[in-house]
Amino acid sequence: TTSSISVSPNSTTSYTVTATDNGQTSSAVATVTIGTTLTINVNSTTVCSGNNATLTASGADTYIWSNNETGSSITVSPNSTTSYTVTGTSNGCVGTAVGSVTIGNSLLISVNSATICVGTEATLTATGADNYSWSNNENGNSIQVSPTATTSYTVTGTSNGCSGTAIATVNIGTTLNISVNSPTTCLGNNVTLTATGADTYKWSTNETGESIIVSPGFTTSYTVTGTSNGCTGTAIATVTIGNTLGVEVNSPTLCPGGQATLTATGGDSYIWSTGETTNSITVLPLSTSTYTVTGISNGCSGTAVSTVTYTANPSISVNSATIAPGTSATLTATGADNYSWNTGQTSSSIVVSPAVTTTYTVTGTFSGCSAAAVSVVTIDAAVSDIKCVDLFVPNAFSPNNDGVNDIELVLGNCISKMQFMIFDRWGEKVFESNNPKDSWDGKYNGELMNTAVFVYYLKATLTNGEEIIQKGNISLVR
Repeated sequence: TTSSISVSPNSTTSYTVTATDNGQTSSAVATVTIGTTLTINVNSTTVCSGNNATLTASGADTYIWSNNETGSSITVSPNSTTSYTVTGTSNGCVGTAVGSVTIGNSLLISVNSATICVGTEATLTATGADNYSWSNNENGNSIQVSPTATTSYTVTGTSNGCSGTAIATVNIGTTLNISVNSPTTCLGNNVTLTATGADTYKWSTNETGESIIVSPGFTTSYTVTGTSNGCTGTAIATVTIGNTLGVEVNSPTLCPGGQATLTATGGDSYIWSTGETTNSITVLPLSTSTYTVTGISNGCSGTAVSTVTYTANPSISVNSATIAPGTSATLTATGADNYSWNTGQTSSSIVVSPAVTTTYTVTGTFSGCSAAAVSVVTIDAAVSDIKCVDLFVPNAFSPNNDGVNDIELVLGNCISKMQFMIFDRWGEKVFESNNPKDSWDGKYNGELMNTAVFVYYLKATLTNGEEIIQKGNISLVR
């Protein structure tokens, strides 16, 4: 009737417990399972022949091994790979496990190889064992050798009855890789030649040391021989005598009223065709001009030419417009690459809707030069009565100077911009205009054209932003 009881069943048995509290009861079932097998763990290992190995089991209270030894650990020394079974016992349960002792017979031995010159020594060092024996009858992990020809050496390493071998090769080299600079200088100057790649050097001038100073009167080659540990190598340095400097100068573009700065490089001192002697000068040409500069350095000289391109300010054009109150107009500037309006906009075309007659200024920039143009958008209440779509291109005219139908043009009241082209029957363009006020007088290249039928193409943008495209025929009558 206690909260805990002790039981010792002979087989798996369930026990029911009933608890009572203030007249309330509840039951639970406990099951005691009788097991028959333990999980036993044991290590395996690898040793060399004649060495001891320790096997250790776990998972039970007592152990007995297949070699009749007892205890959790045993020490064995088999002559060949052998398996050992251990049986563990705890509380009437038993379990078994198998540990293997593998007999190895080879060590992994490593050794370096080397390249030396005749008469020098190489150190060979082996790793991977406790004891070493070399093919030249020396012992120890490191030996020093000095062969006169490329030779291989075998080392045998031994540890705990295991052994292994490795081969080291000592190569005999005969040539060093010698490097030396080859400069270019002007006549009468000293230059320093410096060799690398050896311990000692001898030059064709009979000088010694890694560096020498020479001052040849013409392009000359010098040979240097380097020596290290019985090895030698040669290299050739060529001193080139030059007489021209690589002088460079900029060539800017100049706008009207501006000044240009010319800057030369490549020399120590300079003289310009203007008589100035600084590396930079300021010029104010009124047209495209060239300037010559001569640079001088250590007896050498060179020249360069700067061309200052004089660029005229661009010719900026912009349309004006007359619009009705509350409507808008498209203003388009031409003649430049970039534009800036006094409205802050930067496109070639802008749409404006002023409440009163307003002047707009556009500044155009081309090749670094700029110019301005003015557009006036006039507010006229009478414009509201004009039908902007009423564009008309007459289909015939007679340019005979009689005052009647002497010209051909586009008729309309609300044209903001347009492209008007006339072609003959062979497709050659005889007239083109972007101005609604321009007209064709029937001439091409200054000559009156004969009676014929021509084709026109019209692309127009109205002040209300509408775009109109028309095509048709025009008859020229004489």
